[in-house]
Amino acid sequence: MFANRMDILENIDEVNLSRELEIAKFRNYGREHFSDLLRYEISFDQFISNTSKFYSIKLPHEISDFLIRLETAPYFWLSEADVVRNIEDLLLTKNGKFNYVSNFREIKKYYTQWITLKTSKEKQYYAFSISNQIERNLSYQSFYNLIIYGVLLTFDKSIYNPKRAIELFDQAGEMVNGCEIETSLKKDLLYYLKIYKGFVYFLEYNYSKARSTFNEALQFNPHGVNANYYIALSSKYLDDFDTAFDGLKNVLEYDRMRFQYAINYNFLKLFTFFYNNACFYNVFTELGFAQMLPDIDFLLRSFFSSDANSMELTYSKLINLDNLRIKEFFNQEVYAEMDFLRKALDNYKNKKNGLIRIGEQIFRDKLITLIEFIRNLIESHYFDQIKEEINVFDKQIEQNKRQLDLIKHEKDDAFKKIKMTEKEAFEYLEGSLTERAKIIEDKIKSLEESNKFDPSKVFYSSMIFTAAISFVIFLVVGIMSVMFGWDEGNSSINTIAVNGFKWGGITFLLGISISVFTAFSSFWEKSAYKKKLIAQSEFVKSTQTDERKNLEIDSNLKAKIYEQKFNERILTQQKIIESFVEEREENYKHKYKIAKKEIDEYITPLNNLLKSLENVG
Repeated sequence: MFANRMDILENIDEVNLSRELEIAKFRNYGREHFSDLLRYEISFDQFISNTSKFYSIKLPHEISDFLIRLETAPYFWLSEADVVRNIEDLLLTKNGKFNYVSNFREIKKYYTQWITLKTSKEKQYYAFSISNQIERNLSYQSFYNLIIYGVLLTFDKSIYNPKRAIELFDQAGEMVNGCEIETSLKKDLLYYLKIYKGFVYFLEYNYSKARSTFNEALQFNPHGVNANYYIALSSKYLDDFDTAFDGLKNVLEYDRMRFQYAINYNFLKLFTFFYNNACFYNVFTELGFAQMLPDIDFLLRSFFSSDANSMELTYSKLINLDNLRIKEFFNQEVYAEMDFLRKALDNYKNKKNGLIRIGEQIFRDKLITLIEFIRNLIESHYFDQIKEEINVFDKQIEQNKRQLDLIKHEKDDAFKKIKMTEKEAFEYLEGSLTERAKIIEDKIKSLEESNKFDPSKVFYSSMIFTAAISFVIFLVVGIMSVMFGWDEGNSSINTIAVNGFKWGGITFLLGISISVFTAFSSFWEKSAYKKKLIAQSEFVKSTQTDERKNLEIDSNLKAKIYEQKFNERILTQQKIIESFVEEREENYKHKYKIAKKEIDEYITPLNNLLKSLENVG
């Protein structure tokens, strides 16, 4: 039995010894690679100073999360974080829906005292003061007060109550969800509520629920470094090394993104801040990651450049670039990029620790991009000159193309006018002939009704005329007989009667004969006139067809003449355009050949620099 106890003690000692060796290696690795960049303790003043610097710059949301270590978690709610400032603005807005001015200020004042005071009794006093004030009227409290109370119940040993803290964070989350506030602020609040709820589970060693809660936080901020960091740590304690590795990879990628942002915008001070305060350094202050040292080393090497001296080599290539006689092609952007690279590389070329080897790749890529940009500037300089010279031909070509389009439009307009004239002529011809035909038809229709060709009416009119003439002759002859004494044996009346009737009767008989003849003649005349009108109608109809054919022939002939003339003009214009195009191509080839030779003289050294940089790292 004693032997068994000794074996157990030996096993415990071996486990402890192995653990101590892992921690020692882990610490040595951190000191060797990150030296003075690791901060094992962070005071309240240091935290506030760092967060103030961090949040003073408007960063893209994907890199705007500040890593909160567990021991500094209570400090966050007094920082200059955007979410904290926005909460304060929201709660202090006069006549607003979330106006808790006096309550908010008092709670914040007590909370600040709890953070800054040193003795446990003083801290306990303010912790109880906040607890009593909130518990007395819990339904009136803002979500900010509930968060503060939940933080106290999580991190103050005198009132430590993890179950109640989780309830408060959930209650605060429900209030935030029900608030009509900006979506971005709502998401940020819900993200940090999940983070702090995860802290409670983590401190209770409930790593499974902690990891689940941190994963929920990613729904509100997919790039949240706090969520990824604590997912990695929780997974490590759950012996899920794959998930822990992925979480740490996300933290390192977050740092790389921040480096990339600062370098892309030539912000050297911001890069320095990100470099000195990289989130990944905090991994080496957490002994829970000690067992993952081989994985961490592999992860870092996968992000680092393969050449340890690549920063110095990149700097030397920058000096080589600066010495090339190509500054005549530089613009302000190139000078700004080179100035930034010169200062940054000069400051960091001799540094071997920290995450500088991640920065090495970004600086090298920036220099490569700059060289490619300069190369494009040189090419653009010469090609723009060629373009300006060739532009004369382009203008001529465009001008002649417009002239060609104008001729084509004129041709189309001419044909439209011909068609319109032809149509109008057809319409006029048809209208004119139709009108003539109608007049003739109307004459034929009115022929039957006309008195001129009615035999009875003609006879009647002739008889009236005959009677009138006969009577006049009766009077004239009778009177003349009396006057000239043609019949001396009779009286004047008898003489008038005898001679008047004699010659009047002869006249009347002749008038009857003439009337009968005239009546028959009107019938024959009517028939002849009708035939004449019918013949005229037929002629009009036959004329319409012939005239239409003649108009079509004239129109087609005119169209062919126009088409020939316009086609000749179009062909001439096309030849002019072709001649300009050929001349342009010949001119361009000649100028391009000359320019290419000069471009190659400038670009060849740049290409050599690019090849040498691509071989670095």
